[in-house]
Amino acid sequence: ADLDYARYANNAEQNFSTDYFDMHGIKLQNTYLLSGDIKGNLQILSAKMDYTYPVNKNTKIETGIKSSYVTADNDLKFYDKSEGAPKFDSTKSNHFIYGENINAAYINFLKSFGVYNFQFGLRGEQTNVSGKQLIHGNNFKNNYLQLFPNISINKEISTKYSEGITLTRRIDRPS
Repeated sequence: ADLDYARYANNAEQNFSTDYFDMHGIKLQNTYLLSGDIKGNLQILSAKMDYTYPVNKNTKIETGIKSSYVTADNDLKFYDKSEGAPKFDSTKSNHFIYGENINAAYINFLKSFGVYNFQFGLRGEQTNVSGKQLIHGNNFKNNYLQLFPNISINKEISTKYSEGITLTRRIDRPS
């Protein structure tokens, strides 16, 4: 069993200045000054349990469950300071709140016959995600269940080498 908690926070200021020149180095317009107030919080909580049952010397069953919960609150506020007083720029700003809960369970069967090893299993994931973009009012919610089967066959050629084939369904998640 394993329980993990992580928290990341960011509270930074960014300042940009942009100057425009022609090919002869003559400044074409006033300096564009952009200031950013960057705040972000990310929390990750996950819990998992795995269990292996040795049926006999050549057979075992592996099973497990996992649940994770992620929340993110990123508030990026940008201000145009080119004219002196800061003016909020909604085209560059964004306040995004995200929540994700993934619940998963799996079972694998492993069997050995001499130099051959067989494994087949199934993992199910139930996912709930939601996002709110507060500045522009865009929201989304998505809930779904997906199944991920796997099967593999391996042949031990020697103590250093083996060959095999694996078929599996996977998912790529954003980092």
